[in-house]
Amino acid sequence: SKGGRWSPRVKKLSWKGLILVYTFLIPVIIIASFPQVGVVLLAVTDWATSGAFPSTTTMKNLAALIEEPDIVRAIGNSLTYSAAAVFVIILVGTSAAYVVARKRIPGMDILDIIVTIPIAVPGIIVAVGYFILFSQGVFSGTPFDIFENPGLLLIFSYTVRRLPFTARAVFAGLQQTHVSLEEASLSLGASRVQTFIRIVIPLIAANIIGGGILSFVYCMSEVSTSITLASFRPEQGPITHYMSSIIGGGKVGVISYAASLGVLLMTAQIISMAVSNWILKQRVAFLGV
Repeated sequence: SKGGRWSPRVKKLSWKGLILVYTFLIPVIIIASFPQVGVVLLAVTDWATSGAFPSTTTMKNLAALIEEPDIVRAIGNSLTYSAAAVFVIILVGTSAAYVVARKRIPGMDILDIIVTIPIAVPGIIVAVGYFILFSQGVFSGTPFDIFENPGLLLIFSYTVRRLPFTARAVFAGLQQTHVSLEEASLSLGASRVQTFIRIVIPLIAANIIGGGILSFVYCMSEVSTSITLASFRPEQGPITHYMSSIIGGGKVGVISYAASLGVLLMTAQIISMAVSNWILKQRVAFLGV
């Protein structure tokens, strides 16, 4: 109840119930972790060339992340595209979420759907749509020519695909921030822009950062649009495109490089999710929720 305290009753499982639960959960967890464990082993051992089982550990594959020019370029491309996309995502997502949460004008539900629906659209559909549109002759010789500059289109596709993560995080922050704080600022003579910059943004900064981190890491690991659009200029391809080219090439000796990149992406995703969760929990604790 609002304004009160209550202590929920928690019923603990008996030892028979715990045995039943763990009997089901442990095999599921082990089976679900096989791909991740396999990628790590492939990256830190000679499993790719040793036969059925790895025979020795090696850091050569991980060292390739900073030594192989093609891998370094792919990592740099991913960082550039993802950072540019997140910059646009934060601007558009924050603005759209604020309008949806605070304005009561016709069409807000449609705007909310437009911002959120990309998460339900398969990435290959987005990639094919960009290809069909920007492969037309009218774009030939322009920065939007897909055959000459797919990197710009990758930024656009990342922005569209990962916008909902930041938009929903910001919207949740606005839902937890009472509108009376903005009304007090306006009543004291501040403009709407000043109120938004000095009042709203500091209050939802944790949500913006958390959503931006999630969008960034998912941009880094975007697969379908990266593989499709970067195929026209492989030197502009991001990490996932380079991994796909290694695996598709069938060269046994360099498969471990793809595994090393996989470890890099997994590490980035785990760290980003941990930081995002920590930031959002701090935000909730600050509000006293």
